[in-house]
Amino acid sequence: RSIARDFIPYELQHYVFSSIQGILKSFSSEIVLIIEESDGLVSNQIYKASEIYLGTKISPTTQRVKVSMPEKETKISTTMARNQEIMDTFNGVKFKWRQITRQVESKHVTYPGHYSSSTTRSEIRYFELSFHKKHREMVFNSYFPCILKE
Repeated sequence: RSIARDFIPYELQHYVFSSIQGILKSFSSEIVLIIEESDGLVSNQIYKASEIYLGTKISPTTQRVKVSMPEKETKISTTMARNQEIMDTFNGVKFKWRQITRQVESKHVTYPGHYSSSTTRSEIRYFELSFHKKHREMVFNSYFPCILKE
């Protein structure tokens, strides 16, 4: 392996690895849906509904839980903590939810005549929902509507 690393360019290594990974994924029976917190400048209703729904699915084995009680509320709410995973079952089908949080840096653009610049950090949050691909239609026709309703 070390000889291959020394003599094969990184780009070729990456291409071969990506090709092999793509072939293996084509045989996979699992599908992953990405549910982002926002769609451009608009918040994603499915993300918010999923966050609330998953707060009710936290089990005693969950190691990290986010707890809050906003002002003017009388109930404590629980949600998934950053980068946690929860298993859910709906109509006998198993679903794996992962909450992903990534830190993103954005640089402030300076205009001519201004001498200051800044870098800000923000978070990108999304859920990954994994399940067997034969249940795709059921997810869109039954599971998501149930989550939005709850």
